[in-house]
Amino acid sequence: MYHLRKYLQNLPLFINKKSTNANINIGRKLSSLLAIYLRNIVFPLHINIRLNLVYQGFRKNYLLNLVI
Repeated sequence: MYHLRKYLQNLPLFINKKSTNANINIGRKLSSLLAIYLRNIVFPLHINIRLNLVYQGFRKNYLLNLVI
């Protein structure tokens, strides 16, 4: 279980879209889908996910905090 947590904490999600708002919405959808998926795994996890967004050539990093 520890290895799964470690893997998910270091899992970068790369999303390329035209607008930052779209990126953030997609990030939220991804995080909620991931949360739903992970709820089926034994016990609660606290997961940080680095979300890298590319917008007009600039990279922005967001930290998604999942408490499942």
